[in-house]
Amino acid sequence: MSKQALEQVVRKASTDARFRAQLAKDFEIAVKPFKLTAAEKAQLRKGAGVPATAKVPERQAARAVARLDARASTRATARQDARAATRATARLTERATARLTERATARLTERATARLTERAAARLTERATTRQEI
Repeated sequence: MSKQALEQVVRKASTDARFRAQLAKDFEIAVKPFKLTAAEKAQLRKGAGVPATAKVPERQAARAVARLDARASTRATARQDARAATRATARLTERATARLTERATARLTERATARLTERAAARLTERATTRQEI
């Protein structure tokens, strides 16, 4: 947990100019929200061999944030595309099912009509033969 807190402080300091200024002005208040050990605070104060006045250029920080935003945007776009493709497939499936259902119904109707026609023809034939016999 402490290592994560240390990484959070470093990450925030590399992208946030106000936080860097607060670190330089009042270190204890700046790192208070993070759960850091005394050794980690000392290491941050020392800067691991980097002078306290060294700063990350604002352009570099802005580029890093822009890259992160671009990655997030790309992922969101990919998710949206996947969802749209799923919806389109579902629509096509529904349409295909409807078409198949219509075709099947038409076939059944044709078969039923053919059966009825065969039955009617058989009845007529029976009637005709019965009349001829009489």
